[in-house]
Amino acid sequence: MRHFACLLILLASAVSSLAAPPPRIPVETLLRPLDFSEPRLSPDGRHVAVIVHEGWERQFVVMNLATRAVQRFKYESDRQVGWFEWKDSDRLIFGLTEDGQDLGGIFTQKRDGTELRNLVSTLEAQVRQEGRMRVRLPRLLSRLEREPDHILVSVTTLGSDETKNEEPEVYRINVKTGRGTKIQSRTTGVYEWMVDYQDQIRLGARLDKDRITWIHRPNPKAAWEPLFEEPLDGPTFRPLRFDPDGKTLYVASNRGRSTDAVWAFDTTTRQFGKELFAPKTVDADDLMVSRKTGAPVAVLYHDDIPRAQYLDPDWASTHTALSQALPGPVVQIVTRSADDRLAVVRSFSDRDPGALYIVDLNSLKAGQWVKLASWLKPEQMAEMRPIQYKARDGRVIHGYLSLPAGVPAKNLPLVVNPHGGPQARDYWGFNPEVQFLCNRGYAVLQVNFRGSTGYGHEFEAAGFGEWGRAMQDDLTDGVAWCVAEGYADPKRVAIYGASYGGYATMAGLCFTPDLYRCGVNYVGVTDLGLLIEKYRTGEALIRRMVERLVGPKSNREATIRERSPVYHASKIKVPVLMYYGIDDPRVPIEHGDRMAAALKSAGKKYQYMTKAREGHGFVGKKSQVEFYNALETFLEANLGQDRSGAVPAP
Repeated sequence: MRHFACLLILLASAVSSLAAPPPRIPVETLLRPLDFSEPRLSPDGRHVAVIVHEGWERQFVVMNLATRAVQRFKYESDRQVGWFEWKDSDRLIFGLTEDGQDLGGIFTQKRDGTELRNLVSTLEAQVRQEGRMRVRLPRLLSRLEREPDHILVSVTTLGSDETKNEEPEVYRINVKTGRGTKIQSRTTGVYEWMVDYQDQIRLGARLDKDRITWIHRPNPKAAWEPLFEEPLDGPTFRPLRFDPDGKTLYVASNRGRSTDAVWAFDTTTRQFGKELFAPKTVDADDLMVSRKTGAPVAVLYHDDIPRAQYLDPDWASTHTALSQALPGPVVQIVTRSADDRLAVVRSFSDRDPGALYIVDLNSLKAGQWVKLASWLKPEQMAEMRPIQYKARDGRVIHGYLSLPAGVPAKNLPLVVNPHGGPQARDYWGFNPEVQFLCNRGYAVLQVNFRGSTGYGHEFEAAGFGEWGRAMQDDLTDGVAWCVAEGYADPKRVAIYGASYGGYATMAGLCFTPDLYRCGVNYVGVTDLGLLIEKYRTGEALIRRMVERLVGPKSNREATIRERSPVYHASKIKVPVLMYYGIDDPRVPIEHGDRMAAALKSAGKKYQYMTKAREGHGFVGKKSQVEFYNALETFLEANLGQDRSGAVPAP
């Protein structure tokens, strides 16, 4: 790549600090979707496909970058594009959603909207045609860039009782005719297939009793053989992608260390080779490769903020030039053309979703394409501070503390906001929900408690058997840290979370009843027995990880009763707000129903709201606005302060 001393770019103004609290920003403004999201450059770099929001209306758009002409698409019954990829520079592959739920089909069309074809029928259509005895759930496995007319699709079977077979088949499907040929049959225990650089199926993940066995073959005619065994308790072995040489597999592994590094693994000798990069305190997330050559370019990871460690000096120089020229502390290459010449680059911060830029990576000429949230004023947004503290057993816990703009960071009302998963983590960046809470005057604490991902296998494994115990203690200790540091008023602390965060909310109210003034449970787990039962006949890997977090089978029933909030409603001392989606496939509405019944029986103060046609997290504008307005009213009544500074009585 050639580099110039000056990058031609439109610089945004810097964020300034407010001398006074910002005005109360309407929910509809703060929660409004970004104008543009998920941009994908066509392989030739002449067009970009992107999701566009005009207000809250979601549209699928293809733009000609030379003329700026825009083609918008609408589909039957106002169904919307959920995910999409370019097949080639003239054709797109995508899936549709309705009310935020994936319809389970695969579609294709040319970039002008012609030749629309349903390659794999939606689940709804399959049920109409075949009944519920056997329907197919597809996933795009490969676009087959070297084959103009075909794609690879991995298909699992959904049975009449809505359980998954979990052993996918792979089909080679003609995008013009829709005809498919099976090229890989189900293999006992294999739940995932992976292709190499030449798009040959070369790797499979097989779940055995207490381990994952990666099976491999050097070519499509060879027999499958074990390549590496990964015990569920570690060490880790996470394949990322194949090298063009056909024998080198790049993997993330904690071999010889506590966190995942990226390694070159020789599939012929079955030996680890060169270590490409090892982040110091967190796991490597992914490997960025050249689209032109397939060679490794950078290792991506998150510590306090998102980062990239570049392996190629030319790419490193390019990233340095972009970082120096663009506003915001984080600059990311989002999508590239097939020749690595043209890219869409995003620059952003914790207070600003940022902007997208079209950049010629050879000449480094660029221009701002679109600001992602032009209606927001970054100076009115909250700062998200990376923090760390020691839990009661000495373990270092990482997280983020977001502080309201324009007010002293002292003695604030605090909302503890545990993430879902629980095998997930919170990240630094612009978070509309956090900004909503901070704009209402609350500090927000997000804790990556033990059991969270991203901080190494040992940290994640420290959560095994600790669902409702040490995982919950980490949240409690985070509150103590905020109080000790002077950020939080100990008399004005609330807890609010979704999914596992909803469980942590109810557990916090039950097991530390004097810590919180109120709690909000959004689509949260309340009965661990019901949670495990949900996974008995499907999604075996998820089920086993949940079981490990809950605890050993030898004492399972006692553990369920000990740590399920539904059995401890009588211990709760403060008001509770609960919201659930009636059509939630992940946390069935029964969790909410059982908890509401327990609270009612115990004579506790609670509000229980359910929404039809909503699932695991609301997607409709009306439902979202209703929920956040209810959240605001509830917190203000129990925790907040009015504009005069008066605090609600206990």
